[in-house]
Amino acid sequence: MATKLTCLDPQNALFENIKRGNTPEWWDNVIKDPEVYIELRKGYRMDVYYNGGAIFCDVRFVNGEYTWKTHAKYLIKTEYIGPQENISQIRIGESDWLTQIKNNIRKHYPTSSEKGYQAKLITKQHYFIDTEFAYNDEDQNRFDLVWLDVNKKKIVVVELKLTDNRELYNGSIYKQLDKYVKLIKTHGDELRRYFISIFDCKKVIGVLSDELKGIDNINDFTLESKPLLLVGGCTNDWIDNHKEELNNKLKEVALGVYYYGESGYNGYHCNIISKPTKNRDIF
Repeated sequence: MATKLTCLDPQNALFENIKRGNTPEWWDNVIKDPEVYIELRKGYRMDVYYNGGAIFCDVRFVNGEYTWKTHAKYLIKTEYIGPQENISQIRIGESDWLTQIKNNIRKHYPTSSEKGYQAKLITKQHYFIDTEFAYNDEDQNRFDLVWLDVNKKKIVVVELKLTDNRELYNGSIYKQLDKYVKLIKTHGDELRRYFISIFDCKKVIGVLSDELKGIDNINDFTLESKPLLLVGGCTNDWIDNHKEELNNKLKEVALGVYYYGESGYNGYHCNIISKPTKNRDIF
C-alpha cells in the first residue's frame, strides 16, 4: 500500500533557520554555484546535487544542529577507498573543497551521462521544481523531473531518457509511463499538494530561480494527468529512424515526446505546446 505523502511545512525548523541566515558552513559555497541545485525531501531533509551526484545528502536540522552525509567516493582524492581508509581527506575548510567533490562526481556521472544531462537541464532551464521524487509504493515510482508551466498553470511530471537507454527500445518505457499515469490518477491530489509545498518551502529558503521568485504561490496550478517524455542526445538521423514508432507506442501514456539534441540546452523547455513542432510532439 502506498505511503501517504505529508506536505512540507515552510515553518519547519530546517527552513526557518536557513531563512534567518543560520545556515550550515558550506551553504554560501553551494548557493552561489550555478551548477549546484538543492532538492527538498520528505521528512524535512535536503539533498545538494551537482551533475546528478549528491554533494550532500540527508541534510537535517536536529536538536539545534545541522547534520549531513557525503558518499565516500566523492570525498577522497583517489579512485579506490579501502575498508580502513580515512574518508575525510577533503575538508570543507579547504578552499577548493567544492571543486574537489565536483571533480570526483564527474568521474561517476560525466556530463555525457543521463544524470549529467539531467543536471544541465535543471541548471539551464529554471522551471524545474523537483528531481528524483520517489513515491513509496509497490511500483517504486520515481519521477526524474517536475516542471512548472507558468503560462498554463500546470505541474508536469517529466521523464528523461538518452538515446542509448535500452528502455526506449524494449518496451520498458511504456510500462514506466503507464505506472506514472496510474499513480497520478489515483494520488493526483496528494501529489499536487506536495509539489505546492515544495514550491512554498523553496521560496522560504531562497532557492527558487529568478524566473520563479516573483510568483507568490502555485496554489491554483493543476497536475497534468500524463507525464512528458524527453529524449536527449538525439541526432537528426536518430529522430528520423525512431520518432514515429516511439510516438505511436506512447500516445496512450504520455502527454507528448520532446526530442532534444546531443549538446546545448538553451531553448529547451517542457512547456505544454498547443501543437506539434519539428522536434516536439504533443498528443
